[in-house]
Amino acid sequence: MKGNILHVIFLRAAREALGQEKMVYRSTKSSPGYEEYSPSFSIVEPERMVAPDPAIGDLQATIAVKSFRGETVMVETTAFFDSETSSMPLETKNRLHHVAMTTAREYGPIEQIEEYTFFLVSSVEDPEKLLQENKLMIAQLVKDETAILAEAETEDTISNILRYDVDDLAVVGWDGAVLIDKGGQFDDIVALIQLANIQLLSFRILDARLTAEVEKFRQEGMWTANVFHLSRTLRSIIGVRTTGLFGLESIDNSIRLYGDWYDAKAYALAERKLYLEKWRRAVEYKLGVLEKIFEMASQRQGELYNITLEITIVVLILVEIVLILFGKM
Repeated sequence: MKGNILHVIFLRAAREALGQEKMVYRSTKSSPGYEEYSPSFSIVEPERMVAPDPAIGDLQATIAVKSFRGETVMVETTAFFDSETSSMPLETKNRLHHVAMTTAREYGPIEQIEEYTFFLVSSVEDPEKLLQENKLMIAQLVKDETAILAEAETEDTISNILRYDVDDLAVVGWDGAVLIDKGGQFDDIVALIQLANIQLLSFRILDARLTAEVEKFRQEGMWTANVFHLSRTLRSIIGVRTTGLFGLESIDNSIRLYGDWYDAKAYALAERKLYLEKWRRAVEYKLGVLEKIFEMASQRQGELYNITLEITIVVLILVEIVLILFGKM
């Protein structure tokens, strides 16, 4: 089995990364053609050959940088592979990862990144036959695993397939996908899986931010806080929740695919393999926790206002009494 490896690093840009040229995704399969919902990528750095690097030896590779909405950067590295053994393509992938990470560091923090590898195979007469003859290798590539997988695990991995016609076949997993297409038409499904990875990265970043905010409010406490501190807390919670809700909406709006079309099926498979729904539920839960904290802080603030008002009234009464007594004296 031979073809091209496309290894992609996804990261949040430290600064807006907008390219001059737009690449609008358009499906090559039957679809409704709602172009107003078609996602597009900006080309930040056009494809070029990778400069010689001792870390990658004689590997002939190309690299390109794209962005989505100017906030998510995709560093794409590509090289040819010919799998005489199951480990060779993954060794090539690791060398491509080194190249991609070197460039990724120029665009933003790499503490939170996603990576995904596509194995693109076009020189094939019968995709189904190729799958059956190389199912262990394909399962290893999809799982980024060099171990000899058990038959049950292999079968389970290659069961996550998608087909549109007799000339194509896609096996999609968490770490990678093997895409087989006799006509070499990979752009549509690659773009869909890339968008799913962008959503996963966005969910992870948003989840980490909300987790940190919840922990901060937990440590600060609110039962010993004064009115002014609670006011700052309430403003902070409003800001965090607003940002979180806008972030969630932005993730939802990044792609809209409905119905039984091929694109919707392809995206649904990628969404399931990347556990996007679980990440969504985690984010929504933490937004709910922040809402509860807001309610408790608001209630506590109201109680403190009432206590402060009562104390103020008592003090004013005492002052009035003292003034009356001193006035009589």
